[in-house]
Amino acid sequence: MSPRRFPTLLLLALVCLLPALSRAGERVARIVIDPGHGGAKEGAK
Repeated sequence: MSPRRFPTLLLLALVCLLPALSRAGERVARIVIDPGHGGAKEGAK
């Protein structure tokens, strides 16, 4: 792999992972904000 293409591939991977990361962050935030409700919902899943 050429060094010049590496940042592009890294950026592409980041863009692919961004939705998953934001979803995970959203879930964590929901649990932190509303532990009883969010925790119960996560346990049921």
